[in-house]
Amino acid sequence: MSYIPPALREKQQQQQQSATSEHAALPTNKKASDQTVRITPLEEQLYRHTDVHQYYAAKYQPSESPDGDTSALPSQPTSHATLNASSTEPDKLKYVMLFKNANPRWQSDGIIFVKSNISLLPGGAQFENETSPTAKSTTANDEAGKEIGQGEAAVTRTGTNEGESEEKHKNIQSTDTVCEKATPENETKTGDEESTENKSRIKVDNCELQRSDDTDHPTANEQPEPTPSQPSSYSPNLSSYNLCPIAIFEETNLHRGRFRFIGYHKITRLQFLAPYSQETYRMLEQKFSTVDRHGRVKLQKRAPAAWEMSMSYRWAVVKFEMDEVANTQLTPPDINVQGVQDAEKVPRKSVNELLKEMRLEG
Repeated sequence: MSYIPPALREKQQQQQQSATSEHAALPTNKKASDQTVRITPLEEQLYRHTDVHQYYAAKYQPSESPDGDTSALPSQPTSHATLNASSTEPDKLKYVMLFKNANPRWQSDGIIFVKSNISLLPGGAQFENETSPTAKSTTANDEAGKEIGQGEAAVTRTGTNEGESEEKHKNIQSTDTVCEKATPENETKTGDEESTENKSRIKVDNCELQRSDDTDHPTANEQPEPTPSQPSSYSPNLSSYNLCPIAIFEETNLHRGRFRFIGYHKITRLQFLAPYSQETYRMLEQKFSTVDRHGRVKLQKRAPAAWEMSMSYRWAVVKFEMDEVANTQLTPPDINVQGVQDAEKVPRKSVNELLKEMRLEG
């Protein structure tokens, strides 16, 4: 072994140590580079209501109807509805949209309260053409108002005696005193008997409208008392129906108006609640109640008209559970997010490639 001067020996050792340190640093840099690539995982896919809506909407034109009847074709699902059907099965529940803060018992029990499109539920076809009593009374009041106006004009035209005409005009005015006298027996019939009876009916209807207007309204947040005579509820036998998996989409807390697919579910319990029943009263108290951070239940403030309207509808209480078989066999809905470019299809460039392009451009 040849003699190496101390100065050269020290220089050679420094070179070896430098090479060793550089070699040891290479895996670290490579590992950091790998982490940089893997640090961008796929984000949770979110959909807008219109994206889900379009996926299940009708996919054929009305002209494709075999008999030329376009009225039988499935229409676009109701916007912002919780229960929805599809174009292929317009009479069955296919997907559910859970809007934020609208289903207080979903997270804890998987239960929702709904009143729209309940005909899509098993056994709900019998309620398809059912109308809210409040809506009916509003329509009746409008029609009665029109008849009253027509009655006033008729009295002005047909009154032959000045005193008689004035008396009839007073009778049509809505007062409690006139209501006691406005009956067919106390009225003097002039002209056609049918016309006289119509006028009497108009007077009575007008008085009833006045009485309803003079009734003291409940204070704010005061719920109308339920009617015990109404039938309480109806629970269909779910085993008698051919139930299909139901896709459920839930609105996220961070992204308002964005929904995520939370799996296929099945209905395990269903109950229809009659309008103005005790069950509807208790259900609405649960639906419009909130729990603060101290665990105290507080009833939301709602106008009396809002309580009255809610009580007048037929509601459905639906309990869902995860359908494990369907989630194993079925794939999630392939929903196209409109206006959003798929990031996976765009090739990513490395930093060196970007720097090279910048040098070429410069």
